[in-house]
Amino acid sequence: MSAAVISPWRAATPSRRRAASRHDLAFAREVLAGLASPRKSISGRWRFDARGLVLREAIERSDAASPARLERSLLATSAAPIATLAGADARLVALGGDDAPGLGLVRAAIDRLGVVAPRAARRRILFISGRVSATLAGETTSARLQDAARHSRYDVLIVAAAALRDPASIAAVDAEHAALRCELDRNVLVRMRGELGADLDPEAFDREIRFDAPRQCIETTLVSRASQRIRVLGRSFELGDGEPILVERAHQHCLPCFEPLARAAGWAHAQLWIDSNARFAIHVLERA
Repeated sequence: MSAAVISPWRAATPSRRRAASRHDLAFAREVLAGLASPRKSISGRWRFDARGLVLREAIERSDAASPARLERSLLATSAAPIATLAGADARLVALGGDDAPGLGLVRAAIDRLGVVAPRAARRRILFISGRVSATLAGETTSARLQDAARHSRYDVLIVAAAALRDPASIAAVDAEHAALRCELDRNVLVRMRGELGADLDPEAFDREIRFDAPRQCIETTLVSRASQRIRVLGRSFELGDGEPILVERAHQHCLPCFEPLARAAGWAHAQLWIDSNARFAIHVLERA
């Protein structure tokens, strides 16, 4: 396998006035609000500009145990049975966009059924990818399931989700390709410097992960190597030595806990697909 070549970040030189005229307002607002909060945070979604997407693809291509690879592998096996359940010409909607791993496999399997159903008979399918479910805490997942069941909006739900793993296995997997993972998470700082004119050095931060048991999620932070001041868009923010900036909470969904959660929201398992090491699952639900 050839090594991925990632273009190094380059320090931005435009003035604050010019940078501010071009930046994404939502990005700017979130950066300013996140750095001003008692526990500093910036959403990891801002990692994914063109460079961030290349980094993510490089990680997924190199890591056979990445959630995206596991999701795609499970859907390669389960797409045909899921399509049979969904029915010919089912309307498939993806929550959060159409770039979910394996989504095309399900669409292709539905298309291969080859029989166009009467419009009134078309079943409505909501697909929630692992990338989306990882952003949802348990209570938020419950609310999403209830909303999908309300007014019979959907007939079938497909929920891809990482299963709960022990902290030691999480750390072992994360240690692989650590340099690429660090570059991806630092990319939010690279974007702040390049797009918002922030006065900071991305390499002055170390990447750390920890498992938050009460929340059942993996927290990723960028930790300041020393006391420093970040200047961005005319404001200054002080960071202490060792102070973290939260960039991601990747929620895991305990397999035994998911079924009662779904049932309480009005759904029942029609199919359940789990990888051989119980690291990832595809939940296929119908209205109970």
